Amino acid sequence: MDGRTDRASAAQRRRFWLTLAGLIGLSAAVQVVMICRASVPAPDAVHFVELAQQMDRLGVGPVLRSQREPAMFAAWVWVVHGAIRWASGGFAAAWAVSAQVAAAVPLVLAAVPVYGISCRLFGRMAGLAGAMLFCVLPEVCRLGALGIGDSTHLLFFGLALWAMLRYWRAEGLPASPVPLEAVASGQPGAAQRAVADGAACDRGSPWWLVLAGVAAGAALTVRCEILVLVAAVGVSLVGFQWWRRWRHPPKGLLVASVAFLVGFVAIYVPYLAVLRSLHPVQATARAMGRYGGASEDPPGRPARQANRWRLPDGGPMSFDPKDPTRSIRRRGWLSAAQVFGMKLADLFGYGIGLFALGAVWRLRRQLVRPGDRLCHIYLALYTAAVLIHTAREGYLEARHLLPWLVIGVGAAGWGLLAFGGWAARGLAGWTARRAGRMIVPAPAVNRWGGWAAVLLAGFACLADLAWPLNACFTGHRQAARWLAAQSELPGAVLDTRGWTGLYSGRRTVRYSHGESILASSDLAFVVLEANELKPSSRRARTLRTLLAAAAQLTATFPPPGQQTGACRVVEVYRWYPERLARWAAGAGLALPAIRVGQASEVAPY
Repeated sequence: MDGRTDRASAAQRRRFWLTLAGLIGLSAAVQVVMICRASVPAPDAVHFVELAQQMDRLGVGPVLRSQREPAMFAAWVWVVHGAIRWASGGFAAAWAVSAQVAAAVPLVLAAVPVYGISCRLFGRMAGLAGAMLFCVLPEVCRLGALGIGDSTHLLFFGLALWAMLRYWRAEGLPASPVPLEAVASGQPGAAQRAVADGAACDRGSPWWLVLAGVAAGAALTVRCEILVLVAAVGVSLVGFQWWRRWRHPPKGLLVASVAFLVGFVAIYVPYLAVLRSLHPVQATARAMGRYGGASEDPPGRPARQANRWRLPDGGPMSFDPKDPTRSIRRRGWLSAAQVFGMKLADLFGYGIGLFALGAVWRLRRQLVRPGDRLCHIYLALYTAAVLIHTAREGYLEARHLLPWLVIGVGAAGWGLLAFGGWAARGLAGWTARRAGRMIVPAPAVNRWGGWAAVLLAGFACLADLAWPLNACFTGHRQAARWLAAQSELPGAVLDTRGWTGLYSGRRTVRYSHGESILASSDLAFVVLEANELKPSSRRARTLRTLLAAAAQLTATFPPPGQQTGACRVVEVYRWYPERLARWAAGAGLALPAIRVGQASEVAPY
């Protein structure tokens, strides 16, 4: 008997590791395809690359201290770039690839805690189905190619939540809140019998709380949203004291609280020490992303001076990073609720989200364990925080709601398996009535039908890969290739978006720091989108004035014959500093003197 038990345990462990390997392999394959097909990363990736390059020259500490918000993702980009440079010797697009790989690696690994969370909440089969969907959902797939820090925060958040669920393990419960076959077959009373005696709580080792604290501390070095989970952990530890069967003894509550704090402090306090922000007021501001002591510019870049650039009408020129007349922000509570619903539907892929809602409704009386209640508390707090932020700032993206997906994707897997089994049984019953006998055994029909539904949903998600990410910005990538080929015309590039600097290998300065390089003989090209010249704003008038005075249109991307209505037309101008000086002298404007080498002080991308 012991031998058979050992063999069964070994087979189970083998299946477990093969499952993890399969999920990681699936996610990695999707990320490779997305990165290879992406036109450009997200605009924020340009900022992270700039910080990583500053770290390459000045060190990690000074750059981290200069930032208002957590910037450890930029340090991770710097580490990845070092590895790529060591392996390949460096190439023009190395920094862009580094940002994308730095975002893709934690996203691939995040499939593991998502699988663990889904298994703890909805059972092994539903957990596997949910983790597979997580790997291919469009809003998740894009995170790696975007080259931003959301995926890193997602990995640490998933680890922290999974560790908390391992700690709040329930006694007497099956692998899922209710066996999938029992619910799908409609057996009366199956759900109630499955959770009988499940209210008693057998807590796990406090080391799980230490791990949760470590993961939460690591997540806080990337994004501040993890503070909501920290608050939910505190509320659950205290709130569960009101339930007799979930209650900690006084010593147990103290041990649990200290264990979580020890893990959290072990990571975050050294980070604060690097930032030189150990004072409670400074530490709180750092954690909230509201530190006011940071300089506006990274170290090593000349501090901004008073704007001495003037338009012909005497008004100051504008070097704003974006045109203030174009905004997608919609403030107010009604708009916040509307945007929240739309983005949550985007995140779950609409149809898949409906299956998640159906599963939650079907299992509403079984999702009552301590781990379930922790998730309920967290989602309530997080939703309130998101709505408040969206109402004030008027901005929300689907990726900001990723914690909802981490918790709910297992429900989507459960719902698809149940629906597929129900549909397959109906089809098998109809076939049996026609043939006079059951062709396929009922359990096999239920299983095959469920997984057919999951695979169908997965393939529908993968169809999104047919369109390259950020295809409308292809002109920036084409302009970068053109700039890289102009070796006979050396010099820096002023780019209003910064994307060409990720691929051209040239020193590139963003428009927000344009006053530091426009009067320099190092500047050779100006890159912008054609629609940036159309508004009547001061920024657009500044661009039109400068280009008319000292620039000549050299190239347009995509070429005129290949432009479509959806693409952004990118224009490349040859810049002539001498013309700018003559124009300024003729207009009687006092511009900064032209100094050779001035642009070398500006951080390139």
